[in-house]
Amino acid sequence: MKDYVRAARPVRHPAYLSLAFAPGESAQVDWGSAGVIQLGATRRRLSFFVMVLSHSRMAYLEFTCGEATEHFLSCHRNALEFFGGTPAAILIDNLKTGVLSHRFGQQAVFNPRYLDFAAHYGFEPRACTVRKANEKGRVEHFVGYVKKNFLAGLDLPHSLGAINAAARHWLGTIADVREHKETRQQPAELFAASEKPALRPLPPVPGDISVARTVRVTNRCRVVLDTNRYSVPHLYASQQLTLHAFPDRLCLYHAHNLVASHPRSYERHRDFENPDHVKELLDQRRRARDAKWLLAFYAISPHSETYHRQLQARHLNERVHINKIVALAEIHGTEKVALAIEDAIQSHAYSSQYIENILEQRARHTPTPGPLHLTRRADLLDLELPAADLAPTTPSDKKRNPTEADNMQTDPATLDTQLTTLRLPYIKEHCQPFAATAAKNSLGHLDYLAQLVEGEATQRADRAVVRRIQSARFPVIKTLDTFRWDWPKKINRLQIQDLFRLRFIEDHANVILLGTVGLGKTHIATALGYAACQQGIGVLFANAIDVINTLHTAQTQGTLKAELRKYTNPALLILDAIGYLPIDQRGADLLFQVISARYERGSIVLTTNKAFKQWPSIFNGDSTITAAVLDRLLHHGHTVVLEGTSYRMKDRADS
Repeated sequence: MKDYVRAARPVRHPAYLSLAFAPGESAQVDWGSAGVIQLGATRRRLSFFVMVLSHSRMAYLEFTCGEATEHFLSCHRNALEFFGGTPAAILIDNLKTGVLSHRFGQQAVFNPRYLDFAAHYGFEPRACTVRKANEKGRVEHFVGYVKKNFLAGLDLPHSLGAINAAARHWLGTIADVREHKETRQQPAELFAASEKPALRPLPPVPGDISVARTVRVTNRCRVVLDTNRYSVPHLYASQQLTLHAFPDRLCLYHAHNLVASHPRSYERHRDFENPDHVKELLDQRRRARDAKWLLAFYAISPHSETYHRQLQARHLNERVHINKIVALAEIHGTEKVALAIEDAIQSHAYSSQYIENILEQRARHTPTPGPLHLTRRADLLDLELPAADLAPTTPSDKKRNPTEADNMQTDPATLDTQLTTLRLPYIKEHCQPFAATAAKNSLGHLDYLAQLVEGEATQRADRAVVRRIQSARFPVIKTLDTFRWDWPKKINRLQIQDLFRLRFIEDHANVILLGTVGLGKTHIATALGYAACQQGIGVLFANAIDVINTLHTAQTQGTLKAELRKYTNPALLILDAIGYLPIDQRGADLLFQVISARYERGSIVLTTNKAFKQWPSIFNGDSTITAAVLDRLLHHGHTVVLEGTSYRMKDRADS
């Protein structure tokens, strides 16, 4: 009966129509599986993303270790940049990163994140019918072609970069230059001839591909993603941050300010720490340990405090010397070290090496020399003593036979002249007193030299700081310690304290201090510049209007290029009071040249009383130059908002 039914009513297989697409009309997207890849000690599933242009069959291929939203959007962006344009529509499967739901016979509900990305690049997202993979047959065939041609027999390297480089080479030498069996043309030639001109232009700014989520920092300054732990600054321990996950990196934000970033790892159970994130915490612990050592040092002798002050006066590394002396007290006993400290003070010998030498000399037992006993009288016959030369020595004889000591004598005046020529004032001033002390206390040559060099280096570093502060042209010296945190009604103290780690200068980022008058914007800006000077960073403080006037004068005199260098050379430029006075078109152009020249080359700290939406009024209503200035300032910028009433009006308000 079955044979009869099969012959009388044969099974009808589905029939399909060949679809044709106009140039630039659409592209098709799909994922494929490539097995697993070994990354360090971790095995991860390897996927590959494919986008095929429907008309020319030009294809893009990229391998990833995930198919999450950030990978999906990143591959889209890379593919569109590879093609150099955007098709009118992109057809995708019903995967959750693109389609939330798609019931049979109803419209697809797209993922809002994918809709935002599509709107930015100007294409229409389309979802194929459920269980109708034939609607995107071009990309389905190419997925199979990748598996049979590229992956067949391939030993996967242990790095995504290597396999993606190999895939790009395969596309350019095989896949996109083969003769396609349907079009009878090479996809690359057909793409260049007809489809590339039909693609829509890419937007000027790449689309955002990150996925944001809220994470809580552990009390060990870590956030966890995919079993891996990433460090954040200790100021944010046990707080909530916003994590922006990219395929290749992670960025952590607090109140829209970037506080940490890490390369993303696809291994598992790894810990990644930026040493700068815990440096301040370690410094605090180190200061606590130093205070404990200092108390232990003071407990050794009543004269310990005097000895400590003398170490400080000589610009020695007091922490190292105190730690060594406390360690000597544990070895030799407190009483012996206390006596050694008293002797060292009397001899004006201030160093842990002096204390150690005194202790060793007292511990050394030198036997008393005794008479020489000859065991055999015959030995007396072997002694031959030369006759004494009793002739008187004349000065001329001494001049003809100079002693070694005479040869080693150095003229102090000559030494002072040489040290002055070499610009070593500290060594010139202290070499002879230190030499007398070293000779008195049997100090080694290297220790004597090290003491002089350390003092010279310290004094030179102090002079360099003073020069940097003078060249910065601060109107008044301000520090963060004197800032009134209780006066502004709104201020992000953690954000400001984090800025004083000066990481933004290393990153060539900017700081915009925004608030009404009298809230301490200039105080914070000056304190940032003063802290940078102390860390060896070049700083220049200038009023914005003064900068414009100076550059305008230089422009009329033909020295604009040289004058611009004055504002572009320092690592940190502080521009004070932007927005208090209007700027004409010429001034806006000059100020833009300064900001543009420093973009990603140097940092700017800027104070303003105008919200960003009011900045066109500063630049004479020119929205174009306003957008250009804000784009360069805010791209790598930290915005600090201060709210409240003027501190200068405090007394008048109280009355």
